[in-house]
Amino acid sequence: MNKVKIKEIFSSVQGEGPYIGYKQVFVRFCNCNLKCNYCDTNFSSESDYKEYCASDLANVINSHKDVHSISLTGGEPLLATEFLKELLPLINNRIYLETNGTLAEKLLEIKPFVNIVSADIKLESATGIKDTFKFHDKFFEACKGIETFAKIVFNRNITDDEIKAVVDYTISQQKAHYDNTLLMDEEEMNAKSSFDGEHDAEEEPLYNEIVEFVVTQGKASASLLQRRFRLGYNRAARCIDLLEERGIIGPANGSKPREVLVKLENNEEN
Repeated sequence: MNKVKIKEIFSSVQGEGPYIGYKQVFVRFCNCNLKCNYCDTNFSSESDYKEYCASDLANVINSHKDVHSISLTGGEPLLATEFLKELLPLINNRIYLETNGTLAEKLLEIKPFVNIVSADIKLESATGIKDTFKFHDKFFEACKGIETFAKIVFNRNITDDEIKAVVDYTISQQKAHYDNTLLMDEEEMNAKSSFDGEHDAEEEPLYNEIVEFVVTQGKASASLLQRRFRLGYNRAARCIDLLEERGIIGPANGSKPREVLVKLENNEEN
C-alpha cells in the first residue's frame, strides 16, 4: 500500500491567480525537486509530517464541504504520482494542482484527474538552474486540454535579462489577452470629473445601488464592486472613497474589506 508524507491539510481561500478568494482544501506535500532561495518552508521528509494511505487521506479531504476545489501543493505534489493515481479517483471535487512546472512526464501520469494547473515559472536567480524554460516548454505542452495558468516569482536577485527573457517566453506561449477592466474608458473619464471637487453622490449613476449592495453584503472593497457592477478599478476605488467620505464604510484596514457602518434599514437615509 502506497503512503505519502503530508505536511498539513487545511481549509482556506486561494491567494493567487484567477481563483483568488475561492475556498479550497489545501493538501501540502513534503519533498521538492527544487531548492528555491526564497522558500522559507522545510518540505523535507525529516520535517514534521503525517503519513497517509490514499483511502485515509481521501476521507479527510472529502469531509470538507462547500469548497471550490482541492489544492495539491507543496513541496512538489508531482513527486508522488504513484500515490496520486490511487488518491485522485477517490476525491469528490475538482483537483487544483500547484506545481513548479518542471515535471511534464509526471503530470501526464495523472492528467485525466486534474482540472486546473497553477504552474510556477522558475528563474535562474531563484533556483540556480540555467534555462528552466526547456522544462517549462515540455510541461505546458503536457497541460494542453487542462485549464492552466502560470505564475512568476520575482525576488531581489532577479536581473534585467531574466525579466526580458520571461516576458519574451510568456508572449511566445500565446497571444496576449488584456484585462480591459483595468483601463479607463470614456464613461469612466466622465465619471472621474464628477468626483473632482465637491459633488453630490447622485453624480455617480450607480451610487444608490452600490450603497444597497455593500450594506447588504456587510463589507466593501474595490474588487467586490468591480465584480458586481463590472467597473474598472479606478472607478471602483473612487466609489470606495466616496462611501468612506459619506460614513457608509470605515477606513482601510490593510488588505481586508472595509467595514460597513450602517444598517440595511438606514440605506436610503445614507
